[in-house]
Amino acid sequence: MLLKQPLWGVLALYLEPVEWDLPWIAGTDYSKLYYNPERIAQMPEGQVRWVILHEILHVALDHFSRRGSREQGRWNCAADFAINWLIEKENENRDVGMEKPEGILLSDDFANMTAEAIYEKLPECSGKIKCPKCGATGKDIKGKVIKSKPPIYEVEFTCGKCGHKWRQWIYPRHGEGDDEGVEIEGLPEDLDRHMEPIGKAGGKEREEVVREWQRRLAQAATAAKQRGTLPGWMEELIAASMEPKVSWRQLLAQYIIKRYKNGFKWSPPSRRTIHT
Repeated sequence: MLLKQPLWGVLALYLEPVEWDLPWIAGTDYSKLYYNPERIAQMPEGQVRWVILHEILHVALDHFSRRGSREQGRWNCAADFAINWLIEKENENRDVGMEKPEGILLSDDFANMTAEAIYEKLPECSGKIKCPKCGATGKDIKGKVIKSKPPIYEVEFTCGKCGHKWRQWIYPRHGEGDDEGVEIEGLPEDLDRHMEPIGKAGGKEREEVVREWQRRLAQAATAAKQRGTLPGWMEELIAASMEPKVSWRQLLAQYIIKRYKNGFKWSPPSRRTIHT
């Protein structure tokens, strides 16, 4: 990767490879690149390169922080659609020797779109798997896919506590939080696990990690551009990611302060001067 794709090869060096025994092929938390050695060993080299770049782009594009309050399963699918289209474009434009893994989320319907834009086009689904009768979650629930409309699936669930059965459309991005331990027969395996940056670190620490990755991305892009190996689409993405993001609350506060310059008082206005 360092020879054929120096931009991504340099960024990959910042992620420490760590083996895990979880079912996902790979995952990252901004500091480590987790991988399942058994599943990786069964994949051709070109597919492994795709998986590594997929994880790098999750970090480089800061999909974790950009999620905000969006529903996790739907957002994860949107981010995967966006990333895989970018990798496919990189693979078509240059001889970099990557190969698409089977079952990935990739569609021309979402060509050249951000994860935010794709998210709005994806259907809404319930975000949690929870028994509507007794409230049971996790290992007490088992399910079976009865209808597929990728990236969403209709599943018939059975509660092990009260025996209640119900059907629910879900995204195949479960296995965390309240949904951990839920077994679903017929649900396709995920390519990767979407993880929070550096575990459960605090807000300031996360912000510093994000800023550090922005610096790394800018430095690697500069070096790649000097060699003439920086894709044009990536140069645009990097420029966009470097732009400062101001929240609507800050903008509103600036407007109010500018509009109403006088000080505020809690005392009621004078009746003699209220007409002025």
